[in-house]
Amino acid sequence: MEVEVWRIGLGAEVAVDRATVAVPSATDVEFVPIDLDDWSERVLSGHEQARARRLRTADLRRRFVRVHGSLRAILARYLRLAPEAVELVADQGSKPRLSESHPPLRFNLSHSRDLALLAVHRHLEVGVDVEWHDPTTETGRLAARFFGAEEQGYAAQAAEGLNAIAATEARRAEFFRLWTLREAYLKGLGLGLSVPLTGFAVSGPNVVPPRLLRSDYGDPGAWNLASFVPRVGYSAGLAVAQPAAI
Repeated sequence: MEVEVWRIGLGAEVAVDRATVAVPSATDVEFVPIDLDDWSERVLSGHEQARARRLRTADLRRRFVRVHGSLRAILARYLRLAPEAVELVADQGSKPRLSESHPPLRFNLSHSRDLALLAVHRHLEVGVDVEWHDPTTETGRLAARFFGAEEQGYAAQAAEGLNAIAATEARRAEFFRLWTLREAYLKGLGLGLSVPLTGFAVSGPNVVPPRLLRSDYGDPGAWNLASFVPRVGYSAGLAVAQPAAI
């Protein structure tokens, strides 16, 4: 199955581009530049404009407007509406959705540092997560706290046979690969971080494409996963429900 993933620059690079990602077989993803319609503060809802005004700095406000204005502009392309006419609501898990007044369209948004990703499918539930490889992240501590028992040794597997410098980078990259896949799955379910994170497990770095090994939150086979690099220094995970799981 194919999912459209939109990449939105939030830093000095503000370009928007799009890729069609094959799930679960995605590895190399090629983005194509897109001319996006108006994404300014004008297209935001009154509630979104109020949220933007409450942010503490001009840079945070600019990023908020960029993310949420782009979300509206992109969804408007699918719906053939003006961006300000897109009606968004939140489900019980706080996952944003289109209101029932719009045709069915599934989407999920994630952003980290200078990059945002938006995954869109016409019918299937999707979850996406992007993470910047922050060098200050205590990956070992977070893995020990949040990863399942099967996943604890993945960083060591990724570093096997490498010199010290390469091994350090490989362990960090594996942490973010696994973290983004796990969060994408939970976001696809609409659960976020509201459930015990040891209640499911994802396959290791040598399994391509990745897959769910087990889950307390439903049939592991009901979701397809993909992992890719959306930009140097970032990792992204994508989860898409099987058609039978709708």
